[in-house]
Amino acid sequence: MQIFGARTHNLKNISHDLPQGRLIVITGPSGSGKSSLAFDTIYAEGQRRFLEGVTGFARQFFTLLPRPDVDSIDGLSPTIAVRQLTKGGSPLSSVATSTGIAELLRLLFARAGTPCCPIHGIELKATPISSMASRILEWPQETPVLVLSPVAFGTGFDFPEFFRRMASLGFQRFRVDSTITLLHEINSESFTASPPGRLDIVVDRLKLRPGSRARLSESLELAASLSGGKVGVMHYRTGEELRFSTNYSCPECDFSFSRLEPSLFSSLSPQAAPAEAAPGDREAALHVFLGSPKGPNYPALLSRTLSDFGAFFETLKFEDARAAIADPVLQEIKARAGFLIQAGLGYLSLSRTLDTLSRGEAQRIRLAAQLSTRLSGVTYVLDEPSAGLHPAENNRLINTLLSLRDQGNTVIVVEHREETMKAADYLVDMGPGAGEHGGRICAAGTLREVMASPSSLTGAFLSGRKKIPLPDKPRAPGKTWITIREARANNLKGISVQIPEGCVTAVTGLSGSGKSSLVNSVLYKAASRVLNHAEGTDSVACAGIEGLENFSRALMVDQSPIGRTPRSIPASYLGLFQLIREVFAEMPLAKERGYAAGRFSFNIPGGRCETCQGEGIRQIKMQLLPDVFVPCDTCHGTRYNSETLEVRYKGLNIAEVLDLTVEQAMEHFKARPAIMRKLRALADVGLSYIHLGQPSYTLSGGECQRIKIAAELARPDVGRTLYIFDEPTMGLHMSDIAVLSTIFQKLCDAGNTVVLTEHEPQIIASCDWVIDLGGRGPEGGWLVGEGTPAYIKSLPQSLTGKFL
Repeated sequence: MQIFGARTHNLKNISHDLPQGRLIVITGPSGSGKSSLAFDTIYAEGQRRFLEGVTGFARQFFTLLPRPDVDSIDGLSPTIAVRQLTKGGSPLSSVATSTGIAELLRLLFARAGTPCCPIHGIELKATPISSMASRILEWPQETPVLVLSPVAFGTGFDFPEFFRRMASLGFQRFRVDSTITLLHEINSESFTASPPGRLDIVVDRLKLRPGSRARLSESLELAASLSGGKVGVMHYRTGEELRFSTNYSCPECDFSFSRLEPSLFSSLSPQAAPAEAAPGDREAALHVFLGSPKGPNYPALLSRTLSDFGAFFETLKFEDARAAIADPVLQEIKARAGFLIQAGLGYLSLSRTLDTLSRGEAQRIRLAAQLSTRLSGVTYVLDEPSAGLHPAENNRLINTLLSLRDQGNTVIVVEHREETMKAADYLVDMGPGAGEHGGRICAAGTLREVMASPSSLTGAFLSGRKKIPLPDKPRAPGKTWITIREARANNLKGISVQIPEGCVTAVTGLSGSGKSSLVNSVLYKAASRVLNHAEGTDSVACAGIEGLENFSRALMVDQSPIGRTPRSIPASYLGLFQLIREVFAEMPLAKERGYAAGRFSFNIPGGRCETCQGEGIRQIKMQLLPDVFVPCDTCHGTRYNSETLEVRYKGLNIAEVLDLTVEQAMEHFKARPAIMRKLRALADVGLSYIHLGQPSYTLSGGECQRIKIAAELARPDVGRTLYIFDEPTMGLHMSDIAVLSTIFQKLCDAGNTVVLTEHEPQIIASCDWVIDLGGRGPEGGWLVGEGTPAYIKSLPQSLTGKFL
């Protein structure tokens, strides 16, 4: 794959060849241009070329990416992106629906399931017309028979109208209770007052002979059509009667339902709306079982973990005609479940909704779904597939990536995990810095070549020339602790743990071991109610928590966006924008014109450009082509009107100041202490490259998290705060992790307490205290041990200890 002149975002006119059919890892510091190259250039160009071959009508249903700023890419195959989502996903999507297992399972139940009567537990069987005829013709020749169509009637049934309609169709005989009666003998008015116990239409009378099969089948078909599937055939001499149904019906009662269809089982999904199916359909679908009348029904299978689900299907067998129908579906179900288990997700239940999953879990589900398609000749682009994985689980993921490659695909992975880099066929190290200081390829080639490159920051860490700093020794816990007693949220097994105040504590364990349940669902939930006066009706799932009274507040610092619109910018989040607007309001020209600080906001009328209402851009709808975003014709993208832009501070107007990076702004505002404190906090967390007015939706999860940390560091009254971090190293390069480790120490030095869920061994080793949880899923949630990193390392049963 030959890339020529890539300039998307901060890329510096990159030209480079990438080997096809290989596992390629693109790495580098946050903001160095990894995603710009992998997603915004390679994937976007692949998508654009594919959609050029799609009809204009079909193209309108796709989310079209902007055309990448690249001269050309030769040798590019069709591209598929597997991105991380900022949230787990839609509450209407589950593990089963997102992997296609739900659709396959519904098809299997519809075509090979065993329907049973909910009252008698008897297997229900639908009888085709040909089988009915064969069974009847087993009676002796010359047997006189009546073909009957039972009439379903109830309160308010219009008997006179019914008999008039039957007369118009040519039917003259009926069985009323047990008596065969001619139409003219029936007083239909009396039936209204005193209805019969049973009523049948006599569809045909015939004697069974070798040549009567065609006539018999035709009569049976007519009888079934009149009654909605039910047919009766009576031996005229003996009164013996056979009952059949083209539907699934119970021979002991009238319970039945029509032909099994996959859509019938959609109503049993936990995400289904109540209106999707009638109550009768839901009841019927609940009594269809797989394998035998004692097998599981559809909801029971969905509630199983993937490991249990896969084990069940390994033993499931069908016989006769069902085997021919079911086997292709069975093989596909087993293959998809196998890929998910291979990706380390066997502990998840199929009914688990995507919005309850971590970003790493959701992405690995999508990766397994792609693997199950068995495509070849595709370029896959993945965003940190190892996110949220314990080091002990990473080998499974690497094997999944290698399987995707071995199917004949090119796999491009944006990644920071050392194990994934070492498994790659080809490494691309972006840098050397971030933002304007990045966008170049510092080194590329095999692992050995990158490690030997003097210009590669990643190579320096991989070779050991650079290391994440570790404290000389952990802080000794003081006399005050947070004590959590008998935590039982989700899969926690009533564990009791202690967290030392004034220290950095890591909660560790496999994915699904209960880390987030302990930290988010128990500790933060209780702390936010006690300290932040958060409201909530459901109780915290533990026997009690002590020690929270020693804190002034609790703060969750996660990787969620700081805003989702172009109006949300880092300067606003930190309160910088207000300080900068006040500086501009102090300028002589502003005072002369009576401009207050609000004049320099692009969110309110006054100083903003009213043509674009402060957006700076206009969105042009192009119907069947991608929407085009162009700078506003009036303000040319500055967001402000010309009068506002005439006010300058040190030669720059407000739009030019918002275009400064943090590093440039520190030079521009060095005489303003309040502004400098916030800028210095951004620089301290490694964000000197971001622009003050950069739209927040362009920031990565790691950048959003560090902006939140900077906002805390810039506070003058830091102290007595309980900080909770959810996997803070997710998406961070080794150099960024080193900065983050230093920040945690600074927060504790200032009198705060830091608790984090974490998988990165280098960060865990730098903590003062570790709470290690064991198992995963239903078997997880137990305490392996708690103590210093050295103590956890000494525990033979600790998987975390093996990597410390």
